[in-house]
Amino acid sequence: MPRHTDTVHEASALDHRLAPYRERMFDERHRDLSRQLLGWLLEHCSCPDGGRRHAKDAYTAAAFEICCAPAAAPAAELLLLGKCAVVFYLGDDGIEGRAPELDTFVHYLHTGQTTGGDELTDCYISIIADLRHAGRDTTRLQTVIGDWIANMKTEQRVDLATLSTEQHRTIRRHTVFVFSYVVCRQTFRGLFFSPPIEEILRTSGFLELAWEMTAIANDMGSVERDASLSGSQIELNLVLHRIEETGDLGTAIRASIDLHNQKAEDFRRVAQTLIKHAHALREPRMIEYTELVRSTVDGNLQATRRLVWYRFPGAEKHLRQLHIIANQP
Repeated sequence: MPRHTDTVHEASALDHRLAPYRERMFDERHRDLSRQLLGWLLEHCSCPDGGRRHAKDAYTAAAFEICCAPAAAPAAELLLLGKCAVVFYLGDDGIEGRAPELDTFVHYLHTGQTTGGDELTDCYISIIADLRHAGRDTTRLQTVIGDWIANMKTEQRVDLATLSTEQHRTIRRHTVFVFSYVVCRQTFRGLFFSPPIEEILRTSGFLELAWEMTAIANDMGSVERDASLSGSQIELNLVLHRIEETGDLGTAIRASIDLHNQKAEDFRRVAQTLIKHAHALREPRMIEYTELVRSTVDGNLQATRRLVWYRFPGAEKHLRQLHIIANQP
């Protein structure tokens, strides 16, 4: 049979697995990217759930990438960053209430050795190979991914009863995956700077605002679900942690909404300052970088809002009170 016929059959099988999400696809780009990511995931799948679990992973990762991608991002970038989002969900979401198994991936990151058969590790290796094939230096991405997974492991064994606010923030700073996602897109674009400009970006606090806004939005989406969990199912949630300060959930939610919206204003002011630096230093790609980070933060909130139908039912009332940076006056 011609290869074209095989491809048609494969596409049909992928569409069948994605059928539960068909009416919730944003547009044709979302459908196409979901199908591509699902096909890629199934090539590396080693879990017992297979297509059922990975159809959800592909749909969700595609949704976040479609929302987070800067305007006019090419299809190859959407696919690579969609794969990066998949890696996040493989490392963050367990199966049937069980925490994800991360030891094989940690071993690979420490030793560079793998026996295969671990989908998280294999998907990560595939992404690094794609970037290197395109001539990109993956050193910084490998570092932030290592930080992410180390903190994911810490989160699995942390004692919430004794966890301080600062310890909580330190873990969430990495597990929210903003650093990994931003650096992955920078790596794809070759968007890195000289040490003096990197220092300007670091001391501006730009990425610090980005991760914290993203964490608040994510934790706001899951706050009511997380509040109902107990025992080993309990997850870190910055909104819930504020109950220690506020005394009740309603006040903690209100305080977190106000904090997010204040940070949205701060983010916009810092971005304007960085753009002025870009003009003064004649470094126009700093403007590209500020837009990349803003798009990530705003896109995360927009995707979280659009996926409440299955991820966080009932969260709409909280999420719609969080401000979009691009809409700030």
